[in-house]
Amino acid sequence: MLVVTVDLLGSGYNRSKGYVRQLSVLNFYDLRSVLLQLAMWSFLISAMEIAAHLVLNQIGAKFNYAFFLGLLLVLGIGQLFPLWLTAAIWHAHVGQHGQVGLVSCCEERVVNSVGCAGSPYWAPLQIASAVSFYFLFGSGFYLGPSFLAADGLVRLTELCRDPDDAKPAVREDEVALSAL
Repeated sequence: MLVVTVDLLGSGYNRSKGYVRQLSVLNFYDLRSVLLQLAMWSFLISAMEIAAHLVLNQIGAKFNYAFFLGLLLVLGIGQLFPLWLTAAIWHAHVGQHGQVGLVSCCEERVVNSVGCAGSPYWAPLQIASAVSFYFLFGSGFYLGPSFLAADGLVRLTELCRDPDDAKPAVREDEVALSAL
């Protein structure tokens, strides 16, 4: 088992209490967070690059509808929509309180703006969306859709898992201290 001491989600790595988040080959939840965050960064950086090019191309040119068309289609639909979708999937995966694990649509913490986006049954739609983003104005330098599709493939493996395996392991001494 590979032990990673980097807190990828900001969920409370505390060296004084000795809590170490473990990432193993069989635990794909942190891998999903990494893939989704890489996808979001690639969409964001691509959006900033396109915005800079739109502004630079507009300098000295006649200000007309082409700027707004590029702003709406290429930047808005081509970069910001995939960014929003990836952020919604990441939010549903992590949960409102930084809890990572299998998400059921019936849980209270999922009843929000993203609905059941954390359910593994949405993985085929996520993969189809990622493939369609390849053809949408070069979304995320083609890296964003790749990371999003990889996350969808990892998400498909969650369908084969037992939901009890998704619960984080608790050390016995923490259980004994919490019972006091």
